Amino acid sequence: MSPTLSLFCSFHLFFLIFLFINTYIYIASRINQSTVNILDSIVHAVSASST
Repeated sequence: MSPTLSLFCSFHLFFLIFLFINTYIYIASRINQSTVNILDSIVHAVSASST
């Protein structure tokens, strides 16, 4: 694998992750804030009980 190709692949992977995070933030902001708060508290409760 040439260095240029591996660099392009890593950049493409970074771009896909960046796009996924932006999409998640956009969807989360579109959803009602109370729903996000409920999901957030559920995640905190699960992570607290697992530790």
